Amino acid sequence: MPVRKLLLVLSLSFFCAAIGSAGSLSAEDLAKIKQVHAKYEEAWLKGDADGVRALFTEDCVLLPPHGDTPRIGKRD
Repeated sequence: MPVRKLLLVLSLSFFCAAIGSAGSLSAEDLAKIKQVHAKYEEAWLKGDADGVRALFTEDCVLLPPHGDTPRIGKRD
């Protein structure tokens, strides 16, 4: 295996291990996250922009793809 591939595999392994050991969410927290995801999906599929916006907090940070500038906070 070339050195670059080996380093990539090792880096990913350490990264995944670090994430896994960083702590875990409670069952209650996971249930709340799933509930918000379900509400988001429902509003999105209905084309309900206000319903989608209502799920964000005033201090939310939206990280757009492709390195675009993060959107911070809610806008009406």
